[in-house]
Amino acid sequence: MRFYISSQCSPKKRIVQAVDELAALGFKSIELTGGTGWYPELLADLQAAKNRLGVELMLHNYFPPQPKEFVLNLAVKDPVRRRQMMAFIKEAVVLSKGYGNSVYGVHPGFRQDVAVEQEANGFFKAGDPALTSVEAFYSMLDELNEVAKAEGILIAIENLAPRTKDDTFSFLTSESDIERFLAYIVTKTHLGILVDLGHMGAASKIFEFDRVRMLDRIFAQPNKIFELHVSENDGPRDAHGVTPLDSWQLKFLSERLHLLGDIPVVLEWVNSATRETAQRFHAIVQQLSAKPPS
Repeated sequence: MRFYISSQCSPKKRIVQAVDELAALGFKSIELTGGTGWYPELLADLQAAKNRLGVELMLHNYFPPQPKEFVLNLAVKDPVRRRQMMAFIKEAVVLSKGYGNSVYGVHPGFRQDVAVEQEANGFFKAGDPALTSVEAFYSMLDELNEVAKAEGILIAIENLAPRTKDDTFSFLTSESDIERFLAYIVTKTHLGILVDLGHMGAASKIFEFDRVRMLDRIFAQPNKIFELHVSENDGPRDAHGVTPLDSWQLKFLSERLHLLGDIPVVLEWVNSATRETAQRFHAIVQQLSAKPPS
């Protein structure tokens, strides 16, 4: 496994400043994700920082940010917006390859149209469900598989966390939704799953299912696990907190290391760029890299 820290660990709003802050703390592998703003020199500055700091960079979901923001929602039916999203993903895939990556991870999207503006709790504002469909989502996955195949890269679709027990807002939150996705990707050569353990923990509490049973269903197809995200949450709320060393997630992974190959594992901790966090990161890397006693 290869270990990364999420760029969201830094609160900086310019991505190069976030990379500088995390590199100064000793992080040498960083997954770049949403939360920072666009500016014209962004990609040139990133390449310069990569060369200057000797860091590895990997892309996730809505990155790089765009001059005109939009919501990356794979279930949208409108042809113009679908072309916009596909153009963005192609850009992200090409940039990923340029950084030497073999995988790009993306969120599955939403069953309702959503606005760029967010609510006070950080969630997107829900819109018209008639503008999206399950069929549009799976059709987009078909297209993504062809894009990935053409570019020689893998695309990992991430499981998400619901907001409430009655929430069907996001794809890949419930057991049935994840099961359907797993059955679908069996024949898709370049599509897999990004297993977010923090999201699975929150979803299992809200929807009241056995998280280990669901995860073992996913791990029954280990060749389809392209990436992992690890973060802690306080019950049903998906807080992306720093993972304690006695977390159920680390125990779960430690018992299944033999199923995983050389895939990226991202510690997706938000706004926690401290020396203590860096020490915890290295302790977790050591814990998950340790060979079992013979």
